[in-house]
Amino acid sequence: MWKRKLPFFLLEILIGLSLISLLFSFLFSAFRQTIEWNEKAEKARISLLEREHCSARLQNFFLSLTNSSLYTEELPGEKTKGLIATIDHGLDIDPLFSGTVLAKIHLQADQKLTLTLWPLETEKKHKPWRTETLLSGVEKVEWRFTHKNLLEKETCAKDAQEEPLIIRLRIWQKEQPIDFAFFPLYPEPIATYGGSH
Repeated sequence: MWKRKLPFFLLEILIGLSLISLLFSFLFSAFRQTIEWNEKAEKARISLLEREHCSARLQNFFLSLTNSSLYTEELPGEKTKGLIATIDHGLDIDPLFSGTVLAKIHLQADQKLTLTLWPLETEKKHKPWRTETLLSGVEKVEWRFTHKNLLEKETCAKDAQEEPLIIRLRIWQKEQPIDFAFFPLYPEPIATYGGSH
């Protein structure tokens, strides 16, 4: 006896297509969610690397201070006070920026925390300068200076008698504070002894 094969009915085809479309929708939503998580992780990684770079550059700044004064100053057109000091910049490709340079950490109008360098010794009328972005998206910067008597101040005067022992920096980025604390190393004065030959 011959068995006759029954053709697929329209209802069976529709059920099969709906199951396949349901399976594809689950797969695509999982794929989309994975892409979103990867994008968030990449943004977080970039933000973390930028903060680590900022921390390393600031630490290098405070470890390379020379024996001249460290002070805060707000120049025209700036929202907050910047920190100015002379630092030993070490060797640089440009000889003007090698050795001791004037440096300023400040917040620019485009919300970038920057480190700007000027050479100290040059015969040029207009001194060249170099700016490096330390951190972007910075809304506000607050400085705190703690001295030997544990007195904390928001500013550091140019003619201060003593250098601060602790320098705290609070950076507001995306309405969240990032706190740094630095213990600068000031070079000890070189003792010279006079004597008869």
